[in-house]
Formats: sequence, structure tokens, C-alpha cells
Amino acid sequence: MAPESDNRVKKGKIKSLLAMVRRRGIAKHLLKGRSQEPARKSGFLPRLKRHGPNKVYVLKGYTTRERVAEKRKRERRIQRNINIGIFIIFAVLVIILFYWLDPVGRFAEMARMLGL
Repeated sequence: MAPESDNRVKKGKIKSLLAMVRRRGIAKHLLKGRSQEPARKSGFLPRLKRHGPNKVYVLKGYTTRERVAEKRKRERRIQRNINIGIFIIFAVLVIILFYWLDPVGRFAEMARMLGL
């Protein structure tokens, strides 16, 4: 074999290998080093985060996509109502404390005591 044809064969093998790596999605992991990944926050309970595409589950005949979407919508609505209820309770507690402590009257009393 001539050296030129040998080089062409090697280049062809390398190109086909790179094409296979790209097709299988391995290139990200091979070409990207750990140092390039964003630093994760370290804390007591670090948050787990997906780095790939969202997972799509296949339903096996027990339900429909619409019913699953409706259930998720219902759960979000319940969570939103709980958050609104907690906010209302917190606001009522602040109003009760404000009325009970009467800071405006105390400021007026302190100002009068200090001669302001």
C-alpha cells in the first residue's frame, strides 16, 4: 500500500469513529471536562438538577395523557391555595401584632418623653 492511501484509510476511520460518537451522544462526555461544568452550590441539602432533556414516560393503558395533565393541574392548584392560605394567616398575625403592640402610640409617647 502507498503511504497516501494508508493516510486516507486512517482519516476515513477517524471520521467514521467521530461520526459514531456524535450519533450516540458520547461526544459531550468525552470532549467536556469536569472543570468546564458549572460549580454546584454546596449546602446542607444540595438541590438535584437534571442536565439532560425532560423525561417522557410511556403510559401503559391505565390512564390518558389528559387525565395525568388534569391531576398535575389539580395538584398545582392545591399547592397554590395552600400558599395563599399561609400568606393570609401570616398577614393576619402581623396585623394582630401591630394592633397589640401599638407602635405608633409608643413612638408618640417616646417622642413626648424625649421632648421632640
